[in-house]
Amino acid sequence: MTSDSPPPDAATWQQFLTRLDWYPGQPNSNTSPDNQPSESHQQQYVLAERNKLRAILSNIQDGLCVFGREGQLLFLNPAARRYLDIEETLPQNLQILSRLRIHDPWHHDNYLDAEALVQLLREGGVVEDTDAQLLPLNENEETPPLPISCHMIPISQGAHITSTLLTFQDISEYQQVSAAMIAAKDNAEQASVAKSDFLSSMSHELRTPMNAILGYGELLNEDLEDAPEACDPDYLEDLQAYTGNILTAGTNLLQLINEVLDLTRIESGQIRLNITKSDLLDSLHHCVQQTQATLAEKNLSLHLEHLPAAEHPPIQVLADEKRLQQVIYQLLSNAVKHNREQGEISLHIEQSSPERVRLLIKDTGVGMNEEEQVQVFKPFTRISGRNLSRGTGIGLTIVHQLVEAMDGRIGVDSTPDVGSCFWIELPTGESPPVSQDVSTSTDRKYLLLYIEDSRTNVSLMSKFLEERPDIAFISAPTGEMGVELARAHHPDVILLDINLPGINGFEVLKQLRLLPATRHIPVLGLSADDTQESLDMAKTAGFVQYMLKPLQKKQLLHALSEQIG
Repeated sequence: MTSDSPPPDAATWQQFLTRLDWYPGQPNSNTSPDNQPSESHQQQYVLAERNKLRAILSNIQDGLCVFGREGQLLFLNPAARRYLDIEETLPQNLQILSRLRIHDPWHHDNYLDAEALVQLLREGGVVEDTDAQLLPLNENEETPPLPISCHMIPISQGAHITSTLLTFQDISEYQQVSAAMIAAKDNAEQASVAKSDFLSSMSHELRTPMNAILGYGELLNEDLEDAPEACDPDYLEDLQAYTGNILTAGTNLLQLINEVLDLTRIESGQIRLNITKSDLLDSLHHCVQQTQATLAEKNLSLHLEHLPAAEHPPIQVLADEKRLQQVIYQLLSNAVKHNREQGEISLHIEQSSPERVRLLIKDTGVGMNEEEQVQVFKPFTRISGRNLSRGTGIGLTIVHQLVEAMDGRIGVDSTPDVGSCFWIELPTGESPPVSQDVSTSTDRKYLLLYIEDSRTNVSLMSKFLEERPDIAFISAPTGEMGVELARAHHPDVILLDINLPGINGFEVLKQLRLLPATRHIPVLGLSADDTQESLDMAKTAGFVQYMLKPLQKKQLLHALSEQIG
């Protein structure tokens, strides 16, 4: 090729330029004429990668060891040497393994000895122990073992296990922080228990003199009503006023004692609720009767809007009837206290779905702005400090916590100088009606009844069943409701939680087996209790399968497939 005859096409030019970039003996040549890496370049690449890997292993802060299948030590990184306090030379094969105190995966109270660890290396076993220990190099030293978290992972080439990687790290600082947090939690719990005990004791001690104050006050009031005619009328009127003040103040103080004790019990989790089917209308009328006197004092009118007639079936909710009446009475009293003279109070019940019922209590009082609505359920909150009425400031706090404890919701909508509307929403225990085509369709759907008191778990179950569109799904929050739904809907399979409010899962299963309509329905047990006693009880109770929480999606779907196809 000369300057007068250049390459005729692009391909010839490309070949020319390639040969121009490379020729034998070129100092920086990386490729051969056929675009393949040269031998010198391959050596440089391997050297660079080895240096990179060496730098990575040297800077890893976790200890890293590699063992052969017979326990021989093949590699140590610098962090492992620091942990193990060894020199440059590799120690004997079992010297490191004998210093490791790793728990037996099957018997957690025991440690694996060196021979057992070598056996795991041969088998390619995987070990994870977040509470292991590393013994000091000199057993005669008084140095305590170093707490470590360690992992053993087999290394394989193809189908053959060639070695095992052991990584470990110092967790002493983590344990110290964890111990401090546990100690702080224990101290907080002890303080809470001490506070509850103190308030309970004080409430008892305060009730005793209050009993005498109110009792003698009532007797004195009765005596003054039957006073002799010779008494000075003005003097008698003054005494009656004094006695009335004593009784009013005593009653308010007793209410404060009861509310403080209630709030303390709720916050400490000591309150006990008896959740049953309660008649909401009956509780509402009972509370209205109790507030008639206070309504008359402020010339307030009460309207019962859109409430069912007496012959209407009762509106039942799942609640503690005594606590439900306490909630309604407190909300009615609140509507009375913060209302204006000759104002109005209206009561209304809504039920947009079979699962929940809402009670609304509306007043024409002072109302609240948005900030006050956020604060109103917090303890000792008064509306903008206006002190429009006597009160402890914790009544709505107790109501809020009681409603939530009964798996309900509470809220308020309010406008300043117009009024407020407090509402509570409670579960009925009913489920949406099962569509008629569930049983009549040619592609028949199965029906699953899930008896579980946790709404979160019920929601999770609906997600699990998205892969089985052939399974319809209803739920019950209590064992009693579950038995009723099983008898009414005849589900194909029942998933039953053991720890339920009211009767537990074992008692529910017993009742299901006694009813002819539910006797043959397969019941899957579900519990977080993995004790041997619980497992033995499940075997003898008659569950077709007993599963432990947390429930795995694959496990559930497999169990359902075994029972209903």
